[in-house]
Amino acid sequence: MELDAESLHCTVVLCCIRDATVSAEEYRHRAAKCLEIADHSNDESVRLRLIDMAHAWLRLSEQAEKNARADMVYETPSDLDRAPFA
Repeated sequence: MELDAESLHCTVVLCCIRDATVSAEEYRHRAAKCLEIADHSNDESVRLRLIDMAHAWLRLSEQAEKNARADMVYETPSDLDRAPFA
């Protein structure tokens, strides 16, 4: 299946809107898929964009792994912790 640049952009945007949180493994899967499609593309500009997108997915996978290791807990501030409004 050959994608033009516009179809490629729409596919990526829809993919990202659908998934609010994604695992590092899923990001790596998406990177591999981009490279697979790039390998079969005859359009040089689409191929280069797909390779760039694969790099971006891999960076996201690294960040997702860092985030998964972070020990952060969000606590809603109580009314006493909030600053009064003037």
